[in-house]
Amino acid sequence: MKVLYLFILLFSSASTYAEGFGGASGSNKLGEIFHLDQAGIYVQKNELDKKWEEDYTTEVDRFDISSIQEETFIIFNPSGKSPLAGVTYKVDYSKKTKNTCGKPMKIFQCIKGCEGRRVPQVFFVQPWEC
Repeated sequence: MKVLYLFILLFSSASTYAEGFGGASGSNKLGEIFHLDQAGIYVQKNELDKKWEEDYTTEVDRFDISSIQEETFIIFNPSGKSPLAGVTYKVDYSKKTKNTCGKPMKIFQCIKGCEGRRVPQVFFVQPWEC
């Protein structure tokens, strides 16, 4: 059901989400690379590591999307087992970085639960297509 909500939110507003959702990636202070998609959370130890050392694909580890006064938030379940359990990100756009479509890069900026060394401060969202 949560995956359905993600699809509805990401594809509901043509101006905000026209490019679709191709996943999001971010690095933490340890150099680990996190990737989010509709199926779960995946972690690589570093750029040279081509396999996923950890994956969190159970329902409890997935995220919810919440909109409050025209701002959108990505909220990870506090009961999850991943390093992102209990963390909240605000959906925004980068003022510096462009995506592969040449538009401002959509980002998830950490706003709550950001203190952990394993928590990426920013996720960069790639469009599924332009």
